[in-house]
Amino acid sequence: MLSDDQRRALAARSSIRLYVDGEAIVKQGEQSAEMFVVESGEVVVAMERSTPLKDIVVARLGAGQFFGEMALMTGEARNATVRAVGPCTLLGIDDRALRGVLEKAPNLAEHISRVIAERHAALADQEAVASEQTERPSVDERSSQLLGRIRKFFSL
Repeated sequence: MLSDDQRRALAARSSIRLYVDGEAIVKQGEQSAEMFVVESGEVVVAMERSTPLKDIVVARLGAGQFFGEMALMTGEARNATVRAVGPCTLLGIDDRALRGVLEKAPNLAEHISRVIAERHAALADQEAVASEQTERPSVDERSSQLLGRIRKFFSL
């Protein structure tokens, strides 16, 4: 979604992080405002449960994929714990790094809001099945609401 120049500018304002197998990158419930792009390796995203049941793995992400966007874009606590699967290299992006790119590429905010909405819908579906809920907002409704919050947060 970004031009080569925009990717370079974002990378220059971001930080490289290295993780080893099994290392926690973010933990469910943490407050932090940073998202990550997987440069190399793989991570697993899991929702921790307070019951004796095992954690629920909700995604495995590899090179080019990202996570942590909700915390960065809305300030919400982390919804899941993310761990490295083998050695991996991540690009850490905070709000200062992202602000300039969003101002020049507003379609990126739309893309991120859609991804957030889709991920939230998937999590809500898993939780609804567990608690037998039936009503949930659609991905389009979530995406529209989140896009408004992102635009407000970044003054777009």
